[in-house]
Amino acid sequence: MLTSFFFSSVAAVPETFLLAQKRSMLFTAISLGTLVLDLSMNIYMVAIAKLGIIGILYGSIIVRFLNTTFLLSITIPKVGFSLSINKLKGILGFSLPLIPAQLGLFVFSYSDRLFLSHLSDLKSVGLYSLGYKFAFMIGLLMIQPFMQIWQQEMYEVKKRTDAPQIFGNIYTYLVAAILIVAAVMTIFIKDVIAIMASSEYWEAWKVVPFIAFAYVFRATY
Repeated sequence: MLTSFFFSSVAAVPETFLLAQKRSMLFTAISLGTLVLDLSMNIYMVAIAKLGIIGILYGSIIVRFLNTTFLLSITIPKVGFSLSINKLKGILGFSLPLIPAQLGLFVFSYSDRLFLSHLSDLKSVGLYSLGYKFAFMIGLLMIQPFMQIWQQEMYEVKKRTDAPQIFGNIYTYLVAAILIVAAVMTIFIKDVIAIMASSEYWEAWKVVPFIAFAYVFRATY
């Protein structure tokens, strides 16, 4: 896990560089390609290689290594490689105060399983976790890619005379798109889980509508 996280951390620099250059199409293509490769590797390691959980971890390292290598191969020729102690100090000075907030966000995001395990049982935690994974796809495939691009663009848009109209249009289209996806997911998730999971997990579909529409509110934010 630490090895995989190391590669992801290194990849964050060239990813940010692509966003700063407004190469959103390339960034999105790499993100989607990495996701498809990650899912394919998981299926291979578990279903074909029969390596179980450890296979997923090995697959994660391989995918993160390939992703990082590719990103560096298209970034380093343009920017080179160097180390600036002064810039490092500035970055650390800016980021260290944010660490407590990130820890708080981590606790806020994952404490629900802890409360559920104490208030109910581990079966409920398993059902909740499975349902959450399906609804989480809205955030992973729609909100996160959009925000990574929009956070770079919104300050430029703000300078334009028609900024209010552009902000309004983007807000409308984003919320409409995610609302439609959440609604479709809510309608069909029961059948999807029945196909993908064994019968003891079928009740996980009840969790999905609540989490899916929570992501709708997150998109409006």
